[in-house]
Amino acid sequence: MELKKRKLTALPAKPRRPRGRYHLDSGKGSLVFTRGHDHQRPLWVLVNKIANLKYLIIETAFCNREKELAVISKHLCPSMLAEELAKLERSAESTSRI
Repeated sequence: MELKKRKLTALPAKPRRPRGRYHLDSGKGSLVFTRGHDHQRPLWVLVNKIANLKYLIIETAFCNREKELAVISKHLCPSMLAEELAKLERSAESTSRI
């Protein structure tokens, strides 16, 4: 889908498990948004191929003390997010805003 010269692409997720995974590309820079953690490897393969990646937004739904619940519900807590970010094959600046 294109919107004012920006391309929006839904990124693949496991069949029958809808996930909010999107890649927005303006040509000058890209943003990836994802939620959940159910087998993220295919996602990281795609993310690491985006040459103009500027922003990566990843939802964490639970705090670290609720990690078991995060795993069961296939979402992330901050410690799990750190494990996922280790799969990013480039240096990144971290900006955290709530």
